[in-house]
Amino acid sequence: MPNTRRELLRANNLRRSKRNADGQPKQDDASSRANTISPTNDQLPATVRLNVGGTHYQVARDTLMRYEGSMLATLVSGNWREGDGREEIFVDRDGKLFGLVLTYLRCFRVYVSDFAEQAALKAELDYFGIDVDLSKVMVKDDFATIHELSNENKNYERLIEANKKKIAAIQESYRIAGSFSRLIEKHDRLYVRHCLTNGIDRELLRNCLLSRGLYVVAFSQRESGQDAADICVVSMKDKIRPASAN
Repeated sequence: MPNTRRELLRANNLRRSKRNADGQPKQDDASSRANTISPTNDQLPATVRLNVGGTHYQVARDTLMRYEGSMLATLVSGNWREGDGREEIFVDRDGKLFGLVLTYLRCFRVYVSDFAEQAALKAELDYFGIDVDLSKVMVKDDFATIHELSNENKNYERLIEANKKKIAAIQESYRIAGSFSRLIEKHDRLYVRHCLTNGIDRELLRNCLLSRGLYVVAFSQRESGQDAADICVVSMKDKIRPASAN
């Protein structure tokens, strides 16, 4: 394996500079690559075996090549003999942190235990030449806070929805109470069938009407699908049989 990270990156830049405008190697390039090989992508195994500080990994080659020009991408590109998949590659870095590096490469997001680990992971990503978006390296405490706030938001949303139903029921009860006397006189009955706003919470409406001295004999639905309610004054509710409201 190349001795240093700098050697890997320098070799990668040199290899790029020694290509023609059409991307093909120049004629004199072959003699300067005694320590490298150049198999095609089809010849390279799909996975790479790594030994990072004593921790062993088997990783998809495509994962390690996510960031073009990075140390890892250069190492497994096949231009170094150790990257051709025939043998395990030793990398003298922290094995545990490298697991987080892989998570970042695979998911573009990773959770760390604390800010110290976040800083250590950033240093590892910088070492391997991987551009890091720190907003995607989240401390678990922050994640827990986000999760807690998200649950609070859901609770508030449920509360808001419940309040909307209460407001709608109160407004509907005012509308019904406002026209009740006129409808009773017009139809000369002990109760009137009143059209409702579809989707209104029936139990909330029943309670709101009771507070206004009106009683729901029965809820029903017209042939058109319109919700309706048979309503009378509370003092008359015992004189009305439910069957008469149908």
